[in-house]
Amino acid sequence: MQRLKSLFLEKKTWLENWVVLLSGLWIFLLPFSRSAQIPAVLLAGIGLFLLIRTKGRCAQTPAAKGFLLLIALYLIPVALSMLDAPSLKYPMRVFLIGIGSGLAGIALITVGAKRDAMERIVLIFAAVVGFWFVYAGAQALTGKDLFREAWWGLGGRISGPFTNKNVMGYFSGPYSALLLMFALHKKWKPALLGILFIFTSIIVVLNNSRGGWIMYAVVATGFIWQAFIAPRKHKLLLCAGASVLGLAMIAGLYFTSITFQERIDQTLMACSGNKKSLNEALTDRLPVWEAAWDVIADHPINGCGARNFRKVAMQYWNTKEYGAPGKIGNTFHPHQLVLEYAVGTGIIGVTGLFLSMGLCLAWWFRAGPQQKTLAGGTGLTLLASYFPLNTHRALFASLEALSIWVLIALYCAAVLPAKKDASQPRCSI
Repeated sequence: MQRLKSLFLEKKTWLENWVVLLSGLWIFLLPFSRSAQIPAVLLAGIGLFLLIRTKGRCAQTPAAKGFLLLIALYLIPVALSMLDAPSLKYPMRVFLIGIGSGLAGIALITVGAKRDAMERIVLIFAAVVGFWFVYAGAQALTGKDLFREAWWGLGGRISGPFTNKNVMGYFSGPYSALLLMFALHKKWKPALLGILFIFTSIIVVLNNSRGGWIMYAVVATGFIWQAFIAPRKHKLLLCAGASVLGLAMIAGLYFTSITFQERIDQTLMACSGNKKSLNEALTDRLPVWEAAWDVIADHPINGCGARNFRKVAMQYWNTKEYGAPGKIGNTFHPHQLVLEYAVGTGIIGVTGLFLSMGLCLAWWFRAGPQQKTLAGGTGLTLLASYFPLNTHRALFASLEALSIWVLIALYCAAVLPAKKDASQPRCSI
């Protein structure tokens, strides 16, 4: 008890430890959907407290300024999208969540500027993601979920601890980077890194989410480069060997896993030249994309309102060719990252998106080795999440947006220096 009091009530460390604890609680609750918003709200409260207590000085570090610039590039298009929005409900919700995410990010950046605090957050994130994979592995081995139905009764997808059977696939793909890059950060031996990579690859494949597979391919490429190719000579030869090995693994999965084979066969139907087959290969996304393009044509500058696609999609739906949508969920968002920004916030939003991507990449290339080490997991997760071929994650959705901004804040805290020089105002917490 005394130890807990010293950790969370000691004046010098209470705020730092509470931010670390709430960060860990956030990712632990992520599989349980909206409950993850509770620690995020508390983090936002701490961020507001810090701004008031320091009279805004904690927002003057390069990391905080960079993060707030990214928030501005996100929120300004969302605000402008309300001008032509048929309903203000969803874009207003996106805007308010963005404000809360900005405040939470201030708390994370202020504490994350301390290397020991960032190390603890990185450790917690890796441990929680590791738990997801171990839990999913137990499902695969036993054929049963620990608390719910048999996993093959969940549409052939391993759900892990996630309460939504379809969610782990596209969370485990990008978030695997938090585990893999932590192991690399801790300088695990190449053999152990290889075993961990094979294990995570098997679990991601068994999640049976093509979007998750695409995002994991980005993670796998970045991890293999950092772990096995970049530190060695003959990089071209190693890249060729890694490519051959990757193709061999895909071929092996195709001939040994019926589920994997079915998903690949479904995808290959897109090459038939038949529109019906193409739509089937895309899991009924073709009419969604056609409707999205028509929405963009009518609202090219500022969109129809962030997250408002559901409000206008049926006005553009080709019912003669496709009939009514089989699943209303198909019209919640355009099921394509760039299309989502274009539909919701128009050219302004897409411009903000690509400017933000460019800034994050520029900060990475300017960062030093130690900064890159701490930012490796969050940076690779963000790269996979914002991969343009992403067809699953609705990054304007409440939980998705919240999750992304937590990672962006930690990324900024890691890659941008705590202060420019000795004259930079210090933030006392």
